[in-house]
Amino acid sequence: MNKIAAILIAAVFAMTLILGLVAIIGGGLAGGLMVVIGIPFAFPTTTTLLLLVFMVLLIRTLIEKQRKRREMKSWLDDDDSQ
Repeated sequence: MNKIAAILIAAVFAMTLILGLVAIIGGGLAGGLMVVIGIPFAFPTTTTLLLLVFMVLLIRTLIEKQRKRREMKSWLDDDDSQ
């Protein structure tokens, strides 16, 4: 029974990986075709997701810079007080 369950789990996992690969390749081809044709606004979901990714990266970068400034200021203030 355990062998059958292991085989079924492996089969489901393999199918998931294969379908994911097909989706990635299909999405990449569709994205490349969109850029070549020059109408990225034809698929607003893709454009929105791309903008969201860039916004998240920008916000994370800004937050990281502020954190580093605070740490440096704290370290300099700590050093002056001693």
